Amino acid sequence: MPTKTFLRCFLLAALCVPLAGYAAERRPNAESREFSDSAVMARIKSGIAKEDQANAANIHVRSIKGRVRLSGIVPTQEEADRAEAIAKRAKGVVTVQNDIQVGGTIISNVGATR
Repeated sequence: MPTKTFLRCFLLAALCVPLAGYAAERRPNAESREFSDSAVMARIKSGIAKEDQANAANIHVRSIKGRVRLSGIVPTQEEADRAEAIAKRAKGVVTVQNDIQVGGTIISNVGATR
């Protein structure tokens, strides 16, 4: 009888080992969080805000698998180029598509109420 119990426990343990290995592989690591799209977008937005607080709200950042798209309106080409350079330097960026418009009317809803 004790041999059967031992054998059953041994087989059960042997069956659980692959499951434990699978669970260990599924744990998110720091590197995957570091290069997530939300982390990439946050890095770029904070970099733009540090350099140009006035127009940071007018620049929109989207990231899908490290491919970044910048859009919005800024007063000068220099500011659009600066935002693109910041995006290219950010960790986790694969490519940058700069669709920022220069000139035009900048709409600010700071202090707006419904």
